[in-house]
Amino acid sequence: MLQKTLNARRAFSPVSAGCAGLLFLLGGVNVASGEETRHAAAHEHGAAQLNIAQDGRVITAEFVSPAINLVGFEHMARDADEEKAVRDAIALLEDGGSLFRFKGTECALESALVKAEGLLAPVSGEAGHADEHEHEDEHHDTHAGEHDGEHADEEGHSEFEATYRFNCQSEDMPESIRIGFFDKWLELEDVDTVFLGSGKQLSAELTSWVPTLEIED
Repeated sequence: MLQKTLNARRAFSPVSAGCAGLLFLLGGVNVASGEETRHAAAHEHGAAQLNIAQDGRVITAEFVSPAINLVGFEHMARDADEEKAVRDAIALLEDGGSLFRFKGTECALESALVKAEGLLAPVSGEAGHADEHEHEDEHHDTHAGEHDGEHADEEGHSEFEATYRFNCQSEDMPESIRIGFFDKWLELEDVDTVFLGSGKQLSAELTSWVPTLEIED
């Protein structure tokens, strides 16, 4: 049921090509080795990564965190309590409206897609009812995810990945963005944050003491 919900959410609200391109560019901002550096940061316990891109009136954000920061473990859920912890974390991550506060502009959450790779065992038979086109697009990723999940259980490298899309009332950049991840997960210590907008590129380390990214001086 959970996978159906996430698949439906993805089909309903795809990320625009412009924002997807901006998020791709974010991988090269202030990092030496692109994707490798991103995942190294993502697997540092207590730390997470947040990339934010603005394209016109659309703001897209990608949050990646080691599972241990959000649920206290990084292996495949072994019992009902651990499964509940993962599903509760997914529900909290889907509530993007409480995780991002924009100052200086009004933005409404349009979609939230959450992946919990290597944490929940796939439910037999559910994938067969997915949209055919989506199934083809995700065929390779699904097998890669299963393979990664096997190693995640052994190596402890499972993570949560959440992607958000906001529609704003204007193309003006926010004065600031306050994140609410620290309010929900006490084990989270810092979030390395990058913002890319029209003519502006910023990076900052946000913490529970400084949870706000200042954009406009």
